[in-house]
Amino acid sequence: MGSAWHAVLDVLEVHLDGREVGWSVWDREAELRDEYAQAMG
Repeated sequence: MGSAWHAVLDVLEVHLDGREVGWSVWDREAELRDEYAQAMG
């Protein structure tokens, strides 16, 4: 769940910077999922 929020915040950051998001929020979440799983034990 944390990785999904992280991915959404990444999208928000890109939009606020005036850039175009060139990736799927779910692809980004998948990239972050393992990092969050390791951090949470």
